[in-house]
Amino acid sequence: MAPALSLGARLSPRGWVLVGLLGLTAGVVAAVAGPAASVLVTVAVLGLLGSAFTPGLVFAAYLFVGFYKGALQPYSPVDLTVLLALLSALQIVPVVLDRRERHVPIGGIILWVALALLILGGAIYAPDQQVALNKVALWWALVFLPMIPAAVRVGSEERYVRQFVLALFGMGALVVVAGIATLSPTERLVVLGENTIEVSRAALLIPLLGVAYVARQRSRPLLAMAVVLTPPAFVVALASGSRGPLLFLALLGAVATVRSLSRPSSVNWRLAGIVAGLAVASVVVISVAAASLPGKSTSRFGSFTDFVQSEAAGGANSSSADMSAAIRVSLSDLAISLFEEHPLFGVGTGGFETLSPRNLPPKMAEPYPHDAFLQLAAEFGIPGVIVFVGLVAFAFRRRLPQGPSFGAVRVLYLYFLLNSLVSMDIYTDRATWGLLLLLLVIDMPPVIRRRSEIADLTDGGSGRPAERPSPGLVSP
Repeated sequence: MAPALSLGARLSPRGWVLVGLLGLTAGVVAAVAGPAASVLVTVAVLGLLGSAFTPGLVFAAYLFVGFYKGALQPYSPVDLTVLLALLSALQIVPVVLDRRERHVPIGGIILWVALALLILGGAIYAPDQQVALNKVALWWALVFLPMIPAAVRVGSEERYVRQFVLALFGMGALVVVAGIATLSPTERLVVLGENTIEVSRAALLIPLLGVAYVARQRSRPLLAMAVVLTPPAFVVALASGSRGPLLFLALLGAVATVRSLSRPSSVNWRLAGIVAGLAVASVVVISVAAASLPGKSTSRFGSFTDFVQSEAAGGANSSSADMSAAIRVSLSDLAISLFEEHPLFGVGTGGFETLSPRNLPPKMAEPYPHDAFLQLAAEFGIPGVIVFVGLVAFAFRRRLPQGPSFGAVRVLYLYFLLNSLVSMDIYTDRATWGLLLLLLVIDMPPVIRRRSEIADLTDGGSGRPAERPSPGLVSP
């Protein structure tokens, strides 16, 4: 099997014995307790095996459960989010048993804990104690506690990070195939029982990871899959009618293009050729499929253009141009007002959900402002802003080991971070928080760090001296 497709090390004899015992136990319990217990035990056994040997896959399944939960939940006797949270929390066992020394920045971990404490402390002065306590329980039980051991385990080895990235690529492929198969000319595309935003974000993982990860590998099957699925991925995203994921992917592409053109000597022409070819192919496929796309979806892109033009002209008719965008502007304005009124500590945990109906018309009031930064500012004031900015800075300034899988995680986080500024709720957005935490805890031993610094000085490891080496970067 090609290295890029390998999900983990081969099982040792002791590992195979464990697999056999678990399978035997599952069979005995299923035979005694009946079919329902058989499903539950099978799921539990597969989950435990996955946690032991493919923690990257399990962590990806947990963070992105929204991509597929709607389709699978009716067949599961327990809530999938809770089950995956438990499996993630169980990673504490191998983490504790692994005696290796960890090399992660303490500052990022302190800020992560500070965020959890802000959410806990914000319940003390929240306008609705019951809402606040529910938010605290949700955050601590399904975000803070289970993610720490899972992220540390995945970040401990490159093969686990590779499992994580490949799992996301596989999820995106599943959504694209299912989306093309269920494309409707009238209704906005919904795949696997989830909302249109999740459909668009999942589908666009194909071109995103195709460029950030797959094209940098030597795996021909993966590259062929990325090439074949990229044009349909854009069709699925357009059919969903969700504009944010497409706009932010276009923004990332534009930034990457400008950055490459500013440093022509470092351009990977093979990768540039692949991207250009896929861009042309995508335009052709979209043009051919345009007549089959649902009008409800494509019209949303036109109405958004009208809304932007209306806002630029003074916003006199912005509410009629695009109600969805107008509502988000009103929610953002409310969040800014709450921050200005309570700058020191904000309005408390869940305060936006409580105060939104009191300050906005019923059709515009929503439980969160669709902007992670503004939500933290409104509910936790200046401390929330400091923690958020500090976490983002740590995530992007940290030096990571060399390898496309690590770079892909950073690109994924940037993409989901941008999306979180126009959608999602900080208490339920496990994908963005999980990617952030993974960046904070990826193990970077000193020997690996030194090699990375030397590679930077030699033009990415090519052996050629960099144009402007930084003196003193490598310790003697």
